[in-house]
Parts: sequence; C-alpha cells; structure tokens
Amino acid sequence: MLGNSLLGLFAAEHLNTSYPHLPTRALKAAVSAYVGPMTCASVAREMGAAPLLRWHRTPPTPARPAVLHYDALSSIPRALTALVYQHRSLPTARTFAQSFFLSREVDLRSMLKFRDPKLSLIETVAKFGREKPVSRLLKETGRYSISPVFVVGIYSGADKLGEGFGSSLKMAEYRAAEDSLHRLYLTQTPPHLVHLPTSTFPKVQGDVFAGGAEG
Repeated sequence: MLGNSLLGLFAAEHLNTSYPHLPTRALKAAVSAYVGPMTCASVAREMGAAPLLRWHRTPPTPARPAVLHYDALSSIPRALTALVYQHRSLPTARTFAQSFFLSREVDLRSMLKFRDPKLSLIETVAKFGREKPVSRLLKETGRYSISPVFVVGIYSGADKLGEGFGSSLKMAEYRAAEDSLHRLYLTQTPPHLVHLPTSTFPKVQGDVFAGGAEG
C-alpha cells in the first residue's frame, strides 16, 4: 500500500507541475499509464524479477479478489519503492520512481477526448477571461469538386488558438477546436521552472516532517 501511494504521489505531482492545465480525467488516466498495474508488471519484468518470483495463486474470498501472477509481479516495484523510502529518503524514492516510471513516454494526447470540442473550447476560454473563440476560413481548394479541402483557424481576439483541415467546413472547424484544446491542455512547463511539492520535504530517513535540508 505504501509503495502504491508513493508512486501515485510522484506521478500526480510530476503531471500536475509539468502539465498544469491537464483535465482531471486525463490526469487520472495518465497517472495510471505511468504507475498503474500494467506498467508496474512491465517494470518488474524489465528488472529481471519475473524468474525470481515465488507465487501461488490465491483463490478469491468475500473480502478480496484472487491474487494472479500479474498482480504479484506488479507488487514488486511498489514494494521496492516503499523499501527505498523507508531505508533511504523521500527524495531517493522519487529518484527511483523517475528512473523506472516517469522517464517513460506516455501519449497524453490520446487521453484527451471531447464530445463537442467547440463547446468545450468556448467554456474553457471563458474560464480564462478571454474573448469568445471565432472560426475563420484560412484556405480552401476544390470547393465545387469531389475532394474539397478547407483549412479553418480558431482565434480569440488576435491570438490564434488552433488550426484544422477537412473535406467540409464543419469537419475543419471540429479539428481546429480539438487542436486548440490540445495546445492548451498539453502546454508543458519548462523543466527548469518545475518545482515538485515533495522537494520541500526534508531529505532524511523516516519521518518526512522532521527538520532538514530540502531534497
């Protein structure tokens, strides 16, 4: 439990500080992609722990589900994270998580789903106190042919938010709204400006609330 909580903490703060505008639903999906059961099991295999695992299938009970081989594998990196924290320090455990989990490439764009991108964009822009987004036709070709192409840009005042193309104006506008939302939500904080909350905890073994230097 401790290792799982620590990995979740490290992944959540990494995403929150790196992508401050990421929606909650996408954030949860990204945390799972970084440190979820599938990733933990994969990390255990990469560590070479699979041949060393001694596991016997535990039948399900009313109190808890069966423990499968996959579950046993995923528990190894979690246990190691907790061990590093208890015998070293929180910053060391964070470095461990960064090396084995958070340094992986995760496709965040695929986690952003919008039922109505244009409406979502209007609501999002309003939250930031910006002018209502306006669609503008930027380019077109073959309007009266069997394969027309339209390029639409979406603007808030003089600022261009996004751009999209399609075989119809409606499709191009839909893609432009999606592109605008992706650009906003996936805006990344420069690495040198990222300040992780856990870096404020003391670099000591055991109680992280004890006095000490920052990690």
